[in-house]
Amino acid sequence: MELNIGISDVKKSNEFLRCLWSEMAKEFGTCGWQYVPIKDGSKNKITFGFMNINQGTALEVGITYKEKASINNIYFLQNHGKEDIQKGTELYNRLKKVVKVTKESVGKYQAILMQATIKAYYPIMSYIGESFVILPMVDGDSQFSCIINAYDVNQASGYFTRKVNQVMDFFSVETNAIFRRPNTRPNEETVTIEKQIYQDDSEFMDDLSLVDDYLVISKEGKQLIEQIASN
Repeated sequence: MELNIGISDVKKSNEFLRCLWSEMAKEFGTCGWQYVPIKDGSKNKITFGFMNINQGTALEVGITYKEKASINNIYFLQNHGKEDIQKGTELYNRLKKVVKVTKESVGKYQAILMQATIKAYYPIMSYIGESFVILPMVDGDSQFSCIINAYDVNQASGYFTRKVNQVMDFFSVETNAIFRRPNTRPNEETVTIEKQIYQDDSEFMDDLSLVDDYLVISKEGKQLIEQIASN
């Protein structure tokens, strides 16, 4: 089974595929992957691997291209790539529908609120930006929240995890503290602190950046967190 896509731009190609995997999960309830990418330059063909969409058999999925980073056609083979999907069958029609919906849905993101708990010896002072919120929690941890624009929660989770890792790395630089993600689910109740306090003492570097037992960052640090959190 082969369907024409006709995309010649690398950014648009990647965006189409991200949207397609999300629409597959919506249609079939799951979209699990075994990625084993193989490129056959003699046939202008790239095989991504095998997709599990609850059809009793894994589908081989790949694309053909005319130029590098383009998508000419996308193809699906059933029974681990051994059989074609016959035209007119239910699976054929559903896959064709998903590709059609994807073409219409590219760029139509969901705004998904993501939250993560980060842990240090002291909680972080409250900071509220245009794209993020950091709040101390009652158990001494801290909560980082921001909006992720993505096609579904799974994709948003991947983007958000990278942002959280960057934020923890930067907090370590700003405060001299060591940050990590907790192993157990914390008490998610947060503490409200009305005033945002910043570190303005350049000599604090011999110790932790603390005010009233809360870790604090500089105004410039908050601006950088804003850049990390923004879409």
